[in-house]
Amino acid sequence: AWGMALALYTIAAKEHTFGIKAGEQKGKKHKANSKRILKAIVSIVNNSKHLYKNDKFYVDFIYTEMLALNLLRDYRRLKIKAEQFMTKYPDHRMNYAVEGFYKRSLDQIKKMNK
Repeated sequence: AWGMALALYTIAAKEHTFGIKAGEQKGKKHKANSKRILKAIVSIVNNSKHLYKNDKFYVDFIYTEMLALNLLRDYRRLKIKAEQFMTKYPDHRMNYAVEGFYKRSLDQIKKMNK
């Protein structure tokens, strides 16, 4: 399941990039595709939580969800996920990136509240 989520993220990121490069009008389709795929990733992770929570690679699954939330610009949920991740997995190899997600989400939430 994690491999599938990661593959979907790769496709979504490419669609997102194509959408930016295609310009305003043509890019809408790519951005919409990207958004649908990213939402599917978040859903897959949430719906499979009970199946994989004891798997040693589940933490990578959560990280993929954070990648999706970051591209979706869902900073409130990203902040919560990053806090949970850093608390539950303080020694994980990807914590430097999660700390970056956390900082970015705080900055973006601050901008939204101005």
